[in-house]
Amino acid sequence: MYRLLDLIGEPGSNGYGKSRFWCSVSIGQFSLISSITVDKVVVAQESLQRFINAISPGAYASITRVDFKTLDRLLIRPLGVYGSKDEIVHLLRSIGAVDESG
Repeated sequence: MYRLLDLIGEPGSNGYGKSRFWCSVSIGQFSLISSITVDKVVVAQESLQRFINAISPGAYASITRVDFKTLDRLLIRPLGVYGSKDEIVHLLRSIGAVDESG
């Protein structure tokens, strides 16, 4: 099984995302500081490389050097699963997709 996408949180200041506020107090001053995180979906490059090279050895050399002509000849039917980590683990165990020993 290969993860092709990751969800990451990054600091952002564009008004989107989740705000976290801190209160800083010093003598005679009070300041409110906001830090905003933005959730982003990015390509899981290492896992994608392992996947591509598993189905077509050598087709992925780097993120900018992928042999797409070779990959175009392959039929891939991706299956997506999303949810909480606990529920995903439960699903994978229930269908026998996870080896408990490793």
